[in-house]
Amino acid sequence: MTITAAKRVVASPVAGRRGWPDWVPVGLVVLVAVAALVWRGVSVRDLAVFGGYIGVGVLVPGTLLWRALAGGRGSLAEELAAGLALGYAVEVLAYIPARAVGLPLLVLVWPVTVIAAFVAVPRLRRHWRSGPGPGTAGRERMPLWCAWALAAVVGYLVVWSTLSFYGGHGLTWPGNATPYVDMPYHLALLGELKHHMPPTVPTVLGEPLSYHWYVYAEMAATSWVTGIEPQTLLYRLSMLPMMVAMVVLVAVLARRVTGRWWAGVAAVFVTYFAFSPELYRGASDLFTSRSMFTAWTSPTQTFGALLCVPVALMLVAYLRRERTGPGGWVLVGVLSAALTGAKTTFLPLLLGGLVLVLVVRRWSRPALVGVGITLACLAFAQFVVFGAQRQGLVLAPFASMRQVWGW
Repeated sequence: MTITAAKRVVASPVAGRRGWPDWVPVGLVVLVAVAALVWRGVSVRDLAVFGGYIGVGVLVPGTLLWRALAGGRGSLAEELAAGLALGYAVEVLAYIPARAVGLPLLVLVWPVTVIAAFVAVPRLRRHWRSGPGPGTAGRERMPLWCAWALAAVVGYLVVWSTLSFYGGHGLTWPGNATPYVDMPYHLALLGELKHHMPPTVPTVLGEPLSYHWYVYAEMAATSWVTGIEPQTLLYRLSMLPMMVAMVVLVAVLARRVTGRWWAGVAAVFVTYFAFSPELYRGASDLFTSRSMFTAWTSPTQTFGALLCVPVALMLVAYLRRERTGPGGWVLVGVLSAALTGAKTTFLPLLLGGLVLVLVVRRWSRPALVGVGITLACLAFAQFVVFGAQRQGLVLAPFASMRQVWGW
Protein backbone atom coordinates (compact mmCIF):
# COMPACT_ATOMS: atom_id res chain seq x y z
CA MET A 1 0.00 0.00 0.00
CA THR A 2 1.31 3.44 -0.89
CA ILE A 3 0.29 6.59 0.96
CA THR A 4 0.89 10.01 -0.60
CA ALA A 5 0.61 13.12 1.56
CA ALA A 6 2.11 16.60 1.54
CA LYS A 7 4.18 15.84 -1.55
CA ARG A 8 5.87 12.94 0.19
CA VAL A 9 5.77 9.29 -0.79
CA VAL A 10 5.90 6.80 2.06
CA ALA A 11 5.38 3.09 1.66
CA SER A 12 4.25 0.91 4.49
CA PRO A 13 6.46 -2.05 5.33
CA VAL A 14 5.32 -5.39 4.03
CA ALA A 15 5.13 -8.12 6.63
CA GLY A 16 5.52 -10.91 4.10
CA ARG A 17 4.85 -11.85 0.52
CA ARG A 18 3.86 -15.13 -1.04
CA GLY A 19 5.59 -16.61 -4.04
CA TRP A 20 9.26 -16.44 -4.91
CA PRO A 21 11.61 -15.17 -2.17
CA ASP A 22 13.08 -11.72 -2.73
CA TRP A 23 16.59 -13.07 -3.28
CA VAL A 24 15.69 -15.32 -6.21
CA PRO A 25 15.89 -12.68 -9.02
CA VAL A 26 19.16 -11.39 -7.59
CA GLY A 27 20.55 -14.89 -7.30
CA LEU A 28 19.63 -15.78 -10.87
CA VAL A 29 21.34 -12.66 -12.23
CA VAL A 30 24.48 -13.43 -10.20
CA LEU A 31 24.57 -17.00 -11.54
CA VAL A 32 24.18 -15.79 -15.12
CA ALA A 33 26.92 -13.18 -14.66
CA VAL A 34 29.34 -15.66 -13.05
CA ALA A 35 28.76 -18.22 -15.78
CA ALA A 36 29.24 -15.60 -18.50
CA LEU A 37 32.45 -14.26 -17.00
CA VAL A 38 33.98 -17.69 -16.47
CA TRP A 39 33.05 -18.61 -20.04
CA ARG A 40 34.75 -15.47 -21.30
CA GLY A 41 38.02 -16.17 -19.57
CA VAL A 42 37.80 -14.65 -16.06
CA SER A 43 39.35 -16.90 -13.43
CA VAL A 44 37.41 -17.99 -10.38
CA ARG A 45 40.11 -16.39 -8.26
CA ASP A 46 39.67 -13.00 -9.92
CA LEU A 47 35.89 -13.24 -9.60
CA ALA A 48 36.08 -14.07 -5.91
CA VAL A 49 38.63 -11.38 -5.08
CA PHE A 50 36.83 -8.74 -7.13
CA GLY A 51 33.46 -9.56 -5.56
CA GLY A 52 34.99 -9.56 -2.09
CA TYR A 53 36.67 -6.19 -2.51
CA ILE A 54 33.71 -4.43 -4.14
CA GLY A 55 31.38 -5.95 -1.57
CA VAL A 56 33.38 -5.41 1.62
CA GLY A 57 35.66 -2.56 0.57
CA VAL A 58 33.21 -0.38 -1.36
CA LEU A 59 29.58 -1.47 -0.98
CA VAL A 60 29.45 -2.10 2.78
CA PRO A 61 31.15 1.13 3.97
CA GLY A 62 29.34 3.15 1.31
CA THR A 63 25.95 1.77 2.37
CA LEU A 64 26.68 2.42 6.04
CA LEU A 65 27.58 6.02 5.27
CA TRP A 66 24.50 6.44 3.06
CA ARG A 67 22.20 5.14 5.80
CA ALA A 68 23.79 7.37 8.42
CA LEU A 69 23.74 10.53 6.31
CA ALA A 70 20.61 10.09 4.18
CA GLY A 71 18.42 8.63 6.91
CA GLY A 72 16.10 5.66 6.78
CA ARG A 73 14.68 6.37 3.34
CA GLY A 74 13.82 3.97 0.59
CA SER A 75 14.12 0.29 -0.07
CA LEU A 76 17.08 -1.97 0.60
CA ALA A 77 17.84 -2.00 -3.12
CA GLU A 78 18.01 1.80 -3.12
CA GLU A 79 20.33 1.85 -0.12
CA LEU A 80 22.69 -0.70 -1.65
CA ALA A 81 22.79 0.97 -5.08
CA ALA A 82 23.27 4.47 -3.66
CA GLY A 83 25.75 3.12 -1.13
CA LEU A 84 27.79 1.55 -3.91
CA ALA A 85 27.87 4.87 -5.79
CA LEU A 86 28.92 6.69 -2.62
CA GLY A 87 31.54 4.04 -1.91
CA TYR A 88 33.04 4.50 -5.35
CA ALA A 89 33.15 8.27 -4.85
CA VAL A 90 34.94 8.03 -1.49
CA GLU A 91 37.27 5.34 -2.83
CA VAL A 92 38.44 7.62 -5.64
CA LEU A 93 38.85 10.61 -3.36
CA ALA A 94 40.89 8.42 -0.99
CA TYR A 95 43.02 6.84 -3.71
CA ILE A 96 44.20 10.15 -5.19
CA PRO A 97 46.26 11.24 -2.14
CA ALA A 98 47.30 7.65 -1.41
CA ARG A 99 48.76 7.26 -4.91
CA ALA A 100 50.26 10.77 -4.75
CA VAL A 101 52.38 9.83 -1.70
CA GLY A 102 53.41 6.55 -3.31
CA LEU A 103 51.37 4.28 -1.04
CA PRO A 104 48.33 3.24 -3.13
CA LEU A 105 47.22 0.57 -0.67
CA LEU A 106 46.42 3.34 1.81
CA VAL A 107 43.11 3.46 -0.05
CA LEU A 108 42.09 0.64 2.29
CA VAL A 109 42.21 2.98 5.27
CA TRP A 110 38.81 4.48 4.53
CA PRO A 111 36.73 1.25 4.43
CA VAL A 112 38.54 -0.15 7.47
CA THR A 113 37.95 3.09 9.39
CA VAL A 114 34.28 3.30 8.44
CA ILE A 115 33.51 -0.32 9.25
CA ALA A 116 35.40 -0.10 12.55
CA ALA A 117 33.52 3.06 13.52
CA PHE A 118 30.13 1.49 12.75
CA VAL A 119 31.09 -1.53 14.86
CA ALA A 120 32.55 0.36 17.82
CA VAL A 121 30.22 3.34 18.18
CA PRO A 122 26.87 2.31 19.74
CA ARG A 123 24.87 5.06 17.98
CA LEU A 124 26.12 3.86 14.60
CA ARG A 125 25.52 0.16 15.06
CA ARG A 126 21.85 0.37 14.13
CA HIS A 127 22.86 1.23 10.58
CA TRP A 128 24.00 -2.35 10.03
CA ARG A 129 20.30 -3.22 9.83
CA SER A 130 18.08 -2.01 7.03
CA GLY A 131 15.20 -0.19 8.61
CA PRO A 132 13.42 3.14 9.01
CA GLY A 133 15.36 5.96 10.58
CA PRO A 134 14.14 8.05 13.50
CA GLY A 135 10.92 9.84 12.72
CA THR A 136 10.18 8.00 9.47
CA ALA A 137 6.86 6.30 8.92
CA GLY A 138 8.19 3.01 7.60
CA ARG A 139 10.48 1.19 5.25
CA GLU A 140 9.64 1.33 1.58
CA ARG A 141 9.88 -2.03 -0.14
CA MET A 142 10.30 -2.68 -3.84
CA PRO A 143 7.47 -4.86 -5.19
CA LEU A 144 8.54 -8.32 -6.21
CA TRP A 145 7.32 -7.84 -9.79
CA CYS A 146 9.49 -4.74 -10.04
CA ALA A 147 12.51 -6.64 -8.72
CA TRP A 148 11.93 -9.29 -11.40
CA ALA A 149 11.60 -6.62 -14.10
CA LEU A 150 14.85 -4.91 -13.08
CA ALA A 151 16.59 -8.28 -12.79
CA ALA A 152 15.45 -9.07 -16.33
CA VAL A 153 17.00 -5.82 -17.59
CA VAL A 154 20.27 -6.51 -15.77
CA GLY A 155 20.25 -10.09 -17.06
CA TYR A 156 19.77 -8.83 -20.59
CA LEU A 157 22.66 -6.38 -20.17
CA VAL A 158 24.88 -9.22 -18.95
CA VAL A 159 23.93 -11.46 -21.88
CA TRP A 160 24.32 -8.58 -24.34
CA SER A 161 27.74 -7.77 -22.88
CA THR A 162 28.78 -11.41 -23.15
CA LEU A 163 27.74 -11.82 -26.77
CA SER A 164 28.43 -8.34 -28.11
CA PHE A 165 31.30 -6.81 -26.15
CA TYR A 166 33.15 -9.71 -24.51
CA GLY A 167 33.17 -11.62 -27.78
CA GLY A 168 35.14 -8.89 -29.53
CA HIS A 169 37.44 -8.07 -26.62
CA GLY A 170 39.36 -11.14 -25.54
CA LEU A 171 41.76 -11.20 -22.64
CA THR A 172 44.52 -12.94 -24.60
CA TRP A 173 45.89 -12.93 -28.13
CA PRO A 174 44.40 -13.00 -30.73
CA GLY A 175 41.07 -12.20 -29.08
CA ASN A 176 42.33 -8.81 -27.91
CA ALA A 177 43.92 -7.89 -31.24
CA THR A 178 41.07 -5.77 -32.64
CA PRO A 179 39.32 -3.95 -29.78
CA TYR A 180 37.01 -0.99 -30.20
CA VAL A 181 39.09 2.04 -31.18
CA ASP A 182 38.81 3.76 -27.76
CA MET A 183 39.64 0.74 -25.58
CA PRO A 184 43.46 0.87 -25.88
CA TYR A 185 43.30 4.52 -24.79
CA HIS A 186 41.17 3.60 -21.78
CA LEU A 187 43.65 0.86 -20.89
CA ALA A 188 46.56 3.28 -21.18
CA LEU A 189 44.81 5.74 -18.87
CA LEU A 190 44.15 2.97 -16.35
CA GLY A 191 47.84 2.10 -16.38
CA GLU A 192 48.77 5.75 -15.98
CA LEU A 193 46.51 6.17 -12.94
CA LYS A 194 47.84 2.98 -11.43
CA HIS A 195 51.43 4.20 -11.47
CA HIS A 196 51.43 8.01 -11.48
CA MET A 197 49.76 10.87 -9.62
CA PRO A 198 49.11 13.49 -10.83
CA PRO A 199 48.49 11.72 -14.13
CA THR A 200 49.95 12.72 -17.47
CA VAL A 201 48.92 11.92 -21.03
CA PRO A 202 50.23 8.37 -21.65
CA THR A 203 51.43 9.22 -25.16
CA VAL A 204 53.10 12.58 -24.38
CA LEU A 205 55.81 12.63 -21.73
CA GLY A 206 55.14 15.25 -19.06
CA GLU A 207 51.87 16.56 -20.56
CA PRO A 208 49.25 16.96 -17.78
CA LEU A 209 46.15 14.82 -18.25
CA SER A 210 43.26 17.25 -18.61
CA TYR A 211 40.50 14.68 -18.89
CA HIS A 212 37.78 12.87 -16.96
CA TRP A 213 40.05 10.35 -15.26
CA TYR A 214 38.45 9.42 -11.92
CA VAL A 215 37.00 6.14 -13.22
CA TYR A 216 40.51 5.01 -14.11
CA ALA A 217 41.59 5.88 -10.58
CA GLU A 218 38.81 3.62 -9.31
CA MET A 219 39.95 0.72 -11.47
CA ALA A 220 43.58 1.40 -10.52
CA ALA A 221 42.68 1.22 -6.84
CA THR A 222 40.84 -2.05 -7.43
CA SER A 223 43.84 -3.44 -9.31
CA TRP A 224 46.23 -2.55 -6.48
CA VAL A 225 44.03 -4.11 -3.80
CA THR A 226 43.00 -7.26 -5.66
CA GLY A 227 45.99 -7.91 -7.90
CA ILE A 228 43.68 -8.24 -10.92
CA GLU A 229 45.16 -7.20 -14.24
CA PRO A 230 43.91 -3.82 -15.56
CA GLN A 231 42.77 -5.41 -18.83
CA THR A 232 40.52 -7.85 -16.96
CA LEU A 233 38.97 -5.00 -14.98
CA LEU A 234 38.40 -2.82 -18.03
CA TYR A 235 37.20 -5.55 -20.41
CA ARG A 236 35.22 -7.72 -17.99
CA LEU A 237 34.56 -6.68 -14.40
CA SER A 238 34.55 -3.04 -13.33
CA MET A 239 31.56 -1.80 -15.32
CA LEU A 240 29.20 -4.61 -14.23
CA PRO A 241 28.48 -3.41 -10.65
CA MET A 242 28.10 0.14 -11.96
CA MET A 243 25.57 -1.00 -14.56
CA VAL A 244 23.54 -2.91 -11.96
CA ALA A 245 23.48 0.02 -9.53
CA MET A 246 22.56 2.40 -12.34
CA VAL A 247 19.52 0.30 -13.28
CA VAL A 248 18.27 0.33 -9.71
CA LEU A 249 18.91 4.04 -9.15
CA VAL A 250 17.15 5.11 -12.34
CA ALA A 251 14.10 3.11 -11.28
CA VAL A 252 14.20 4.55 -7.76
CA LEU A 253 14.55 8.12 -9.02
CA ALA A 254 11.56 7.78 -11.34
CA ARG A 255 9.62 6.20 -8.48
CA ARG A 256 10.46 9.14 -6.22
CA VAL A 257 9.34 11.69 -8.78
CA THR A 258 6.12 9.97 -9.86
CA GLY A 259 5.18 7.85 -6.85
CA ARG A 260 4.72 4.79 -9.10
CA TRP A 261 6.97 1.77 -9.43
CA TRP A 262 5.82 1.09 -12.99
CA ALA A 263 7.23 4.50 -13.91
CA GLY A 264 10.58 3.38 -12.47
CA VAL A 265 10.61 0.28 -14.66
CA ALA A 266 9.55 2.35 -17.68
CA ALA A 267 12.38 4.82 -17.03
CA VAL A 268 14.91 1.99 -17.04
CA PHE A 269 13.59 0.64 -20.33
CA VAL A 270 13.72 4.10 -21.90
CA THR A 271 17.25 4.66 -20.59
CA TYR A 272 18.66 1.45 -22.05
CA PHE A 273 16.45 0.49 -24.97
CA ALA A 274 14.89 3.65 -26.47
CA PHE A 275 16.52 5.14 -29.54
CA SER A 276 15.67 8.56 -30.89
CA PRO A 277 14.04 8.55 -34.32
CA GLU A 278 16.30 9.18 -37.29
CA LEU A 279 14.52 12.04 -39.02
CA TYR A 280 16.52 11.50 -42.20
CA ARG A 281 19.65 9.71 -43.34
CA GLY A 282 22.59 10.78 -41.20
CA ALA A 283 20.53 12.36 -38.43
CA SER A 284 21.70 9.67 -36.00
CA ASP A 285 24.81 11.78 -35.47
CA LEU A 286 22.61 14.31 -33.66
CA PHE A 287 19.74 12.29 -32.22
CA THR A 288 20.98 9.07 -30.70
CA SER A 289 20.91 6.95 -27.59
CA ARG A 290 23.41 4.13 -27.07
CA SER A 291 23.39 3.44 -23.34
CA MET A 292 24.21 -0.26 -23.71
CA PHE A 293 27.01 0.35 -26.19
CA THR A 294 28.67 3.10 -24.17
CA ALA A 295 28.41 1.15 -20.90
CA TRP A 296 31.70 -0.55 -21.77
CA THR A 297 33.25 1.66 -24.42
CA SER A 298 32.89 4.87 -22.39
CA PRO A 299 33.76 4.10 -18.75
CA THR A 300 33.66 7.81 -17.91
CA GLN A 301 30.04 8.01 -19.05
CA THR A 302 29.06 4.93 -17.04
CA PHE A 303 30.81 6.13 -13.90
CA GLY A 304 29.58 9.71 -14.17
CA ALA A 305 25.97 8.63 -14.71
CA LEU A 306 26.16 6.37 -11.66
CA LEU A 307 27.37 9.24 -9.44
CA CYS A 308 24.88 11.74 -10.87
CA VAL A 309 21.67 9.82 -10.12
CA PRO A 310 22.03 9.73 -6.30
CA VAL A 311 22.80 13.46 -6.39
CA ALA A 312 19.51 13.98 -8.23
CA LEU A 313 17.82 11.64 -5.74
CA MET A 314 18.89 13.75 -2.78
CA LEU A 315 18.03 17.02 -4.54
CA VAL A 316 14.54 15.72 -5.31
CA ALA A 317 14.11 14.81 -1.64
CA TYR A 318 15.06 18.34 -0.56
CA LEU A 319 12.93 20.03 -3.23
CA ARG A 320 9.90 17.93 -2.26
CA ARG A 321 10.57 18.59 1.43
CA GLU A 322 10.83 14.92 2.25
CA ARG A 323 12.38 13.87 5.52
CA THR A 324 16.11 13.33 5.08
CA GLY A 325 18.99 12.39 7.31
CA PRO A 326 21.42 14.77 8.99
CA GLY A 327 23.99 14.65 6.21
CA GLY A 328 22.04 14.88 2.98
CA TRP A 329 23.97 17.91 1.78
CA VAL A 330 27.23 16.17 2.66
CA LEU A 331 26.23 13.38 0.29
CA VAL A 332 25.43 15.89 -2.44
CA GLY A 333 28.80 17.58 -1.90
CA VAL A 334 30.87 14.38 -1.89
CA LEU A 335 29.17 12.90 -4.96
CA SER A 336 29.37 16.23 -6.81
CA ALA A 337 33.06 16.50 -5.92
CA ALA A 338 33.61 13.06 -7.43
CA LEU A 339 31.70 14.16 -10.53
CA THR A 340 34.27 16.91 -11.19
CA GLY A 341 36.71 14.33 -12.50
CA ALA A 342 34.37 11.45 -13.26
CA LYS A 343 32.28 13.14 -15.96
CA THR A 344 32.07 16.88 -15.52
CA THR A 345 29.45 17.22 -18.24
CA PHE A 346 26.83 15.98 -15.78
CA LEU A 347 27.32 19.09 -13.63
CA PRO A 348 25.91 21.54 -16.23
CA LEU A 349 22.90 19.23 -16.57
CA LEU A 350 22.31 19.40 -12.82
CA LEU A 351 22.84 23.16 -12.89
CA GLY A 352 20.31 23.56 -15.70
CA GLY A 353 17.71 21.58 -13.79
CA LEU A 354 18.23 23.60 -10.62
CA VAL A 355 18.03 26.89 -12.51
CA LEU A 356 14.77 25.71 -14.08
CA VAL A 357 13.42 25.03 -10.59
CA LEU A 358 14.31 28.58 -9.58
CA VAL A 359 12.61 29.97 -12.69
CA VAL A 360 9.43 28.00 -12.05
CA ARG A 361 9.28 28.41 -8.27
CA ARG A 362 11.05 31.80 -8.13
CA TRP A 363 12.34 30.91 -4.68
CA SER A 364 13.72 27.60 -3.46
CA ARG A 365 16.39 27.42 -0.82
CA PRO A 366 17.38 23.81 -1.68
CA ALA A 367 17.74 24.81 -5.34
CA LEU A 368 19.95 27.76 -4.38
CA VAL A 369 22.17 25.55 -2.23
CA GLY A 370 22.36 23.02 -5.05
CA VAL A 371 23.32 25.75 -7.51
CA GLY A 372 26.08 26.92 -5.17
CA ILE A 373 27.51 23.41 -4.78
CA THR A 374 27.33 22.77 -8.52
CA LEU A 375 29.01 26.06 -9.44
CA ALA A 376 31.80 25.42 -6.94
CA CYS A 377 32.39 21.96 -8.40
CA LEU A 378 32.35 23.32 -11.95
CA ALA A 379 34.97 25.90 -10.99
CA PHE A 380 37.14 23.22 -9.38
CA ALA A 381 36.81 21.03 -12.45
CA GLN A 382 37.74 23.82 -14.84
CA PHE A 383 40.66 25.31 -12.93
CA VAL A 384 42.08 22.22 -11.19
CA VAL A 385 41.08 19.02 -12.99
CA PHE A 386 41.33 20.56 -16.48
CA GLY A 387 44.03 23.10 -15.65
CA ALA A 388 41.95 26.05 -16.95
CA GLN A 389 42.38 24.76 -20.50
CA ARG A 390 39.73 25.51 -23.10
CA GLN A 391 40.56 22.46 -25.23
CA GLY A 392 38.79 23.85 -28.25
CA LEU A 393 35.54 24.54 -26.39
CA VAL A 394 33.72 27.56 -27.79
CA LEU A 395 30.24 28.98 -27.42
CA ALA A 396 28.53 28.18 -30.72
CA PRO A 397 24.73 27.91 -30.51
CA PHE A 398 23.20 25.41 -32.95
CA ALA A 399 26.65 24.39 -34.25
CA SER A 400 25.73 20.69 -34.33
CA MET A 401 22.52 21.41 -36.21
CA ARG A 402 24.36 23.51 -38.76
CA GLN A 403 26.90 20.76 -39.31
CA VAL A 404 24.47 17.84 -39.50
CA TRP A 405 21.59 19.58 -41.27
CA GLY A 406 23.75 21.63 -43.61
CA TRP A 407 22.61 25.06 -42.48
